[in-house]
Amino acid sequence: MGQEKIQKVTITSEQTREAYDQGPDAVEALVFSLVDTIDVLIDKVEDQSIRIIKLEDQFNKNSRNSSKPPSTDSPFKNKDKKKKTQNPVQKRSVKVRL
Repeated sequence: MGQEKIQKVTITSEQTREAYDQGPDAVEALVFSLVDTIDVLIDKVEDQSIRIIKLEDQFNKNSRNSSKPPSTDSPFKNKDKKKKTQNPVQKRSVKVRL
């Protein structure tokens, strides 16, 4: 994925008035150049969105949900804790001597 530099577009009120004064062709050229810039930015956002999704999928994989071996799991990620029972009073076994 290339890291192409996108030219920043700055248009002042003076430039828009100048295009207006020059006539419809100048205004049309200005609008088309802005639309071209928008198209480039939309393509870049779409590419980055796809890349982010792929990276998130890759990051979220571990030995439990993929074919990766456990040794590749991150030691810093929290492991799933056992779910606690919903019963607030847990049963305990008590030995009674008779």
